[in-house]
Amino acid sequence: MRRVCQIIKVISFYFFRNLTKHAIQLKPARVDEYKQIHAAVWPGVLAALKRAHITDYSIHHYPPLQLLIATFKYTGDDYAADMAKVAEDPETQRWWALTDEMQESFVEGTTGSGKDVPWWQVNHHLQGMQSFAEYRFGLHRKSKRCSGLKREGCP
Repeated sequence: MRRVCQIIKVISFYFFRNLTKHAIQLKPARVDEYKQIHAAVWPGVLAALKRAHITDYSIHHYPPLQLLIATFKYTGDDYAADMAKVAEDPETQRWWALTDEMQESFVEGTTGSGKDVPWWQVNHHLQGMQSFAEYRFGLHRKSKRCSGLKREGCP
């Protein structure tokens, strides 16, 4: 399984430079429209995501920066091929044409979703809560995760 998060337009690059998820910025004049259309995502778009092994897809809005952060789980075996199939879906292409107009990408040289240059900024996952909790509360010292490892906190 692969966990994916998306971001678009970072106002402060320093703040987001170490992330690996997906992000984009929402145009302030389009906030209400964007929320309204996402309250009823087109069934064909949802079906294309499901066929591509995408689950738990969520988009979070951070109003002070008009930042959109998308997270999802990918459970397939060939991420690139599955994303190409989503990009080929006609209803998804129409959806992206509509929603891309409401967003401003952080990715230089991009022209829209489903193209060679990604529309959403992909960011790197640094640490999950389970790993943090294991480290913070010393659980990693008792786990098999430290077996044979030479890293801080491992006996």
